[in-house]
Amino acid sequence: MLPVIVPRHPQRFEAVAQWLNSQSLRVHRASLGGVVAADAQVILVDAMGQLQQWYRLAVVSMVGGSWHDVGGHNPLEALAVGQAVIFGPHTENFHDVYAQIEQDNLGQRCASLQQAWETAITWLQDSQLANSTYQQRSMRARQFMQTQQGSAARTLVQLLPWLPKGLAASESFVDVTGATQWAESSQQPNLPNHWWSTSEQPGLDVSKQTTAGRGRVRIMSWHSDTDSFAIARHYQRGGLVAKLMDDRFLHEASHRSRAMREWQLLREMRSQGLPVAQPLAARYAASGIVYRADLLMAWIPDTCTLAQAVAADSPLLKTHAFRAQPSLAWQAVWQSIGQAVARLHAAQVHHSDLNAHNILVQTECEPETISRQVFIIDFDRCERRADAAFKAENLQRLLRSLRKEHRLGKAPLWDETHWLLLTQAYNAFAVTHPA
Repeated sequence: MLPVIVPRHPQRFEAVAQWLNSQSLRVHRASLGGVVAADAQVILVDAMGQLQQWYRLAVVSMVGGSWHDVGGHNPLEALAVGQAVIFGPHTENFHDVYAQIEQDNLGQRCASLQQAWETAITWLQDSQLANSTYQQRSMRARQFMQTQQGSAARTLVQLLPWLPKGLAASESFVDVTGATQWAESSQQPNLPNHWWSTSEQPGLDVSKQTTAGRGRVRIMSWHSDTDSFAIARHYQRGGLVAKLMDDRFLHEASHRSRAMREWQLLREMRSQGLPVAQPLAARYAASGIVYRADLLMAWIPDTCTLAQAVAADSPLLKTHAFRAQPSLAWQAVWQSIGQAVARLHAAQVHHSDLNAHNILVQTECEPETISRQVFIIDFDRCERRADAAFKAENLQRLLRSLRKEHRLGKAPLWDETHWLLLTQAYNAFAVTHPA
């Protein structure tokens, strides 16, 4: 019999090793690798992530933390691989699980370590016999774990009534290149690799490329039988680091990647009716220690950026409303922008780069219509926050952006009175729609 000890906390690895050595035991430390020596008396698993592997190799499993008044440790990992368990009297942390273990005879509670050791020897002897009690326990342990599966699905059923209405179902795929794709279930699944290419491809009906928002995006036909278009954005780095890593980011789990986080935030905001683009799909392509990412969104037609709207050749000036009633038309634009930002803040969404290039203003509408729809775009590295301090910071960032455009001579149609209109509309909405 060769005991295997797995300390619960990594900070205890060294202390346990020193204690075993003080007992003059020949210890094999798993962290050092190599083959276990024939004369080893104990194996110390002083490495993380190996517990289930050792459970699979074990014949008898004793769950610690239960012979001292700490409430016991989780026995489910052992049961999952068909290991019946020996445990002590202190199991308050997992009271219901241990009660079920005793009821179904999946293990044995031992009042002392001496009793536990004697039980372990008995089980070792029993394990050599055909159709033994040991083997029956092992089979029941696996059956018990099967009955415990599906907790995530059952939890989701309980949460569904509380989720935002209109949040569409989504699907995840791994495409032929090994990249992970997320997409709305109602959209085209498993998009071919050339959809995500950073260069134009024949047959995609690419209508134009634009630099609105951060980075370059491509606009292409989405459904062949309709006039709908999609925007494909390939994530690029900025600043000096872009010279070294351009479109590559240090590896992290797919759900934590830039594209997946933006895609999920857009889905949530769309379900709340916020003025943002509809996300269609996202892609995460890992390669060694880096990954590349892409996002596909529905194109918002008949719009221009706020920076374009206040430029000398503003497309708004060509519309009927701005020719007929320019003062009222401009007032409506700034009020709509103030309300759009306020709606975002009421949902506790922090936009990390709110500027004149990340706000879209409707250009085409009915001749008699004064009001304009406004959309906010580019939610890369944005997030929901619990505090309120970011709201004033967002507004100041937008103001600095407008003043910069004006100072550079790119926004001659902007003046400071417009900011007063924007903030008045923002504050009015914030009062009636508190976060």
